[in-house]
Amino acid sequence: MKAARNIIERSVVIALPESTVTVEAAKRLSHSGWQVYRAATSDSLRRLTCRMAPEVVVLPADGLDESGWLTCAKLMRAIPHLRVIVVGEPSDEATDIARFTGAEALVPTDVTAEELGDRVAGPVLV
Repeated sequence: MKAARNIIERSVVIALPESTVTVEAAKRLSHSGWQVYRAATSDSLRRLTCRMAPEVVVLPADGLDESGWLTCAKLMRAIPHLRVIVVGEPSDEATDIARFTGAEALVPTDVTAEELGDRVAGPVLV
């Protein structure tokens, strides 16, 4: 008799504008076993995150309908263990804001689909 395998479903909510990179990163993650959800507004992102309890959220620094930093802070206050990856222009100020809001990482806007997928699927880096 085979032992039952424990399957841990990993999920991510991606709230980036529709682009080739976003679509390809979602496909890569889906093919490697991730459940991928998409959100178009900060409100839908927060509702989806609370309902689906994803491991990771990816959002733009410039925000959807509010600052991505504000959305990140709201998510981290509601779900402190959540991994949030912010996509935005890197700078010393943006790095400081990422730390302040609790984002795990600030990823440059020119990130490739492979890099974004690897960042989501990768280990938490402190």
